[in-house]
Amino acid sequence: MKRWTTRRCGAPRVFLHGFSGAPESFERVVAELPDDRTQVAPPLLGHGHHGADSFSAEVARLANAIREADLAPAHLIGYSMGARLGLGLVVEHPDVVERATLIGVSPGIGDDEARRLRRQSDQRWIEKLETEGIEPFVADWEAMPMWASQRQLPESVRAEQRAVRLASDAAGLARAIRVVGQAEMPYYRPRLHDVTVPVQILVGQRDEKFVRLALGMQRENPRFDMAAVDGCGHNPVLERPDLIASHIVEWEGACENGCAAVQGGS
Repeated sequence: MKRWTTRRCGAPRVFLHGFSGAPESFERVVAELPDDRTQVAPPLLGHGHHGADSFSAEVARLANAIREADLAPAHLIGYSMGARLGLGLVVEHPDVVERATLIGVSPGIGDDEARRLRRQSDQRWIEKLETEGIEPFVADWEAMPMWASQRQLPESVRAEQRAVRLASDAAGLARAIRVVGQAEMPYYRPRLHDVTVPVQILVGQRDEKFVRLALGMQRENPRFDMAAVDGCGHNPVLERPDLIASHIVEWEGACENGCAAVQGGS
């Protein structure tokens, strides 16, 4: 588990990285945050850990890891795949979550035909990883339109991200798609109205699909907070780590002030 800070002034921050990322993917965000509390990032399935055999099993493994490391209840900060796993923790293991920041999150796929088509698409990526290896996969992955906004970034930043991807294990990434990919995620939307954990959803302003998903999630639970990150596509963690850090700090302050107000009035 990657650790940046080990102080216990507030809820520990637990960072859950995205697909083909690594715990270090949040380093530029962490550099913008105050080091006033414990900050850690565990490896996820296919990215240094390979034990779970289902989405819910990986969620349970993460919940147990948070408990065993004495990090509960934590502020979960997840991006994309990590945000989906974070949502699983919010829904299935709320005892380990004080609050959550979910960046580029999906509630899952509710339509059977859409799930079938996504599984077919995922299978093509799995086959590329297993037959061609990591370099051809990364080349094709980075060419997808969803990453177009990253062309505005300095080459050094893009090269750093590419190096993380190229250091990934092809078999591990294939396993991640097969076990915790979009097609294998439970459909959480019908359960969102029962969530009482404070949740903020962050989404890149240019990420139209995930803006729609975020608005839909907010309709299911009006207590969810939502904000669009200016000028970003699907990966605001990479594109605007400063703004992500600001949202994290503001959300912590809002939650803590709200809790204090409730306690003072009880």
